Amino acid sequence: MDFSDIILLLIGAALLFFMIRRGGCCGGHGGHGGYYAGGHNHHRTDGNGEYAVDPVCGMRVSKKNAITRQINGKTYYFCCEECANSFRG
Repeated sequence: MDFSDIILLLIGAALLFFMIRRGGCCGGHGGHGGYYAGGHNHHRTDGNGEYAVDPVCGMRVSKKNAITRQINGKTYYFCCEECANSFRG
């Protein structure tokens, strides 16, 4: 194994690490993607009102522990600051 092979191996390992840590190649969360859910119902719940769906990534979040934003009188629930900051409601 020469120096260029070692470099490629290290780059590949770093990419794999970040893909696992960030939830996939597109920076989503745990395999549910990182799409913008424009046009979707941002206030979906599981029926009992304890959970909502993050409008950015689609992750189901506990309303009690979610990061919230008030936009035009509506409450939006997010799984993390990154999703809350990227939302363009």
